[in-house]
Amino acid sequence: MVGALNFTESLHDSKTLPSVLEQYERLMDKEAKNVFLDRGYRGPKMINNTALHTPKPDKDITQTKRKRHKRRAAIEPIIGHLKHDYRMSRNYLKGTVGDAINVILAAAAMNFKRMMNKWKVEFIFWALKLLRFFNFYTQLIFVPKVKMTF
Repeated sequence: MVGALNFTESLHDSKTLPSVLEQYERLMDKEAKNVFLDRGYRGPKMINNTALHTPKPDKDITQTKRKRHKRRAAIEPIIGHLKHDYRMSRNYLKGTVGDAINVILAAAAMNFKRMMNKWKVEFIFWALKLLRFFNFYTQLIFVPKVKMTF
């Protein structure tokens, strides 16, 4: 997850998108070229130098664009996990500052969990590789001297 923002009132996506793009530019030090949105978005097709794409039921759409629009649908389960697993469904902190803290902590917890899982997989990979290495060399060193009798 790159960024997370908290808004005090319920705004339409077209109103929140400029601030989200600004946060992305601030965090990543680069401007987004393409943004893929859901069908509920209504608004301009360009913000600064960022092209905004919404899926249309056209038959002549390219395969790459179709894949990117399908990728957009993968965000909804992530939001569900944030709400259920990382306690964003109910906020126990007071005020708008508490709301902002809750959003940032939930996003950070999700990123930490992903990194810990990645480190765990890498650690297991290197541990198995090291185990194979030592197993191979111990077999070479401690080969029992057996006489061949036939």
